[in-house]
Amino acid sequence: MRNRPRPGLAEVLDAADAVMGGLDVVRNELVVGDALGSVPESAPQVPLARDLAKAQKAARLKPEAATRTVEVDLRTPTGLRKSHLLHRLLAIGVPWGVPEEGRGSSGTFRETWRVAWEPELSVRLIEQSGYGTTVASAATNRLIERGRLASGLADLVGVLESALFGDLADAVEPCVVLFAERAATDPDVGQLMDAAVPLANALRYGDVRQTDASSMRSVFDGIVVRILAGVGVACRQLDDDGAAVMVERLTGVQAALAVLSHPARDQALPNVLAQLAGARSGHGLVQGRATRLLHDGGAWTTRDVEQRLGQALSGGTPPATGAAFIEGFLAGSGTVLVHDADLLGVVDRWLSSLKPAEFDSVFVLLRRTFGAFEAAERRQIMALLLDQEERFLCTFRSGAR
Repeated sequence: MRNRPRPGLAEVLDAADAVMGGLDVVRNELVVGDALGSVPESAPQVPLARDLAKAQKAARLKPEAATRTVEVDLRTPTGLRKSHLLHRLLAIGVPWGVPEEGRGSSGTFRETWRVAWEPELSVRLIEQSGYGTTVASAATNRLIERGRLASGLADLVGVLESALFGDLADAVEPCVVLFAERAATDPDVGQLMDAAVPLANALRYGDVRQTDASSMRSVFDGIVVRILAGVGVACRQLDDDGAAVMVERLTGVQAALAVLSHPARDQALPNVLAQLAGARSGHGLVQGRATRLLHDGGAWTTRDVEQRLGQALSGGTPPATGAAFIEGFLAGSGTVLVHDADLLGVVDRWLSSLKPAEFDSVFVLLRRTFGAFEAAERRQIMALLLDQEERFLCTFRSGAR
């Protein structure tokens, strides 16, 4: 058919696909395959490759070309060895395994890895052999180099996480020193807030991997003090884009303190959030989110929140400011309105009080806010409002009679 003397590989693949289907499976199984060659132990090898072979045997991980999923239990010695080895290879730049979401997420007592040993990884291993003669020393030296070249605090936290997860104490200490020096001289509170979340996660999960992260805890405590001291000034004179970024940072800081059960979460942070919620010169988005965080954290009662919400939505407040407050307070979820009829009533009365021109000026913002709710939440809110209207009409008719 193709004017060739005999069928070639392309013709065989076409025939196999026509008869059996699944061309990718045919190519992978029959043409490429997953068999890997081996090098005799007597053959000359770089020291790093020899150490990796020993580590693979100790961790009971055999290099195979076929992609497979490996579940690692960090509570067992073998599981820890597997996790440390795979994390160290990632630090070197030899991605034998890639972490994935599984029955347990990375950082809990279980890790899920997708492993596949590609032939080019052997070449990459030789290229990285200049960093050390063992996997641990090569990963340590590589992470220290990455720490020195890190452009920001968030990148440096990523290096610290790799050092902790790979059980590389010799890399942790230098990176902690670098992080402390940069954090002490960095005037940008926003970067400190961005670094707080991954640093808290690294501290929280360090105990699971039986690693010593005590030095990082002191650095984290220092960052928290600087954040709480400077966030008030950082929230002044924000435009809409800056306020949108700040509210996510505030949420992240509260989550980071909650992960570690940090003492600042009980008093210091609520005091700062209360100042932000009541600041007259603050952005409505920040004020609303600070109020919501105080509500969710239990620092403010429903009565306190209703009072602040009533002030933000009073007649003297510009409609745009009130709409921004609502957006920040609801935070993409209408659950608080579903479970609190008083707050729902405050919002409903404010919306009903807007004049047509005022409503038109905030319509887009309100639509974005309420459009982010789940469909079930919107249905529940509508049902509650209809129920309130029905009760009001019944009361009105009874009084008229």
